Amino acid sequence: APIRIRGKWGFIDKRETIKVQPKYDSVLAFRNGLSTVVKSGLYGLVDRDGNVELAPEYESIIPLENGGFVIVRDGKKGLANQHGRSLFWPRFDEVYDLDNGSVIVERNHHFGLMGLDGSSPIPMIYNALIYDPFRQLYLAELPGEPFEVKSGN
Repeated sequence: APIRIRGKWGFIDKRETIKVQPKYDSVLAFRNGLSTVVKSGLYGLVDRDGNVELAPEYESIIPLENGGFVIVRDGKKGLANQHGRSLFWPRFDEVYDLDNGSVIVERNHHFGLMGLDGSSPIPMIYNALIYDPFRQLYLAELPGEPFEVKSGN
């Protein structure tokens, strides 16, 4: 449970033992074993034992439906997996969660596909990339070319 001591937040367990030292400006509820914490206006992730999984150095951390996180730094977006491990340093303009273990990423109006396992099955060379969840296929467009079908595997 969250606890506030001298204006700072941390967590205690059911026996009221401090598990995460109260040194954060704010904390969010645990999700998949990780809590988003804020220190000096920057966001990070800690586990239930107080281990820092991502240091508080991000402008924002956005949880994804599939358990991962979009991490934002200097206005660019990156990706961390469900354990808080950074997969892709924030370098993308947008990250679109597909809720299937993959995300479509956009940088400089080019699109590609990244997996939460760190893979990059569709390179960032397309003008457009659209996911069809019913057929589990991707439609990709190259400059001056018709859409082509990609599997994402």
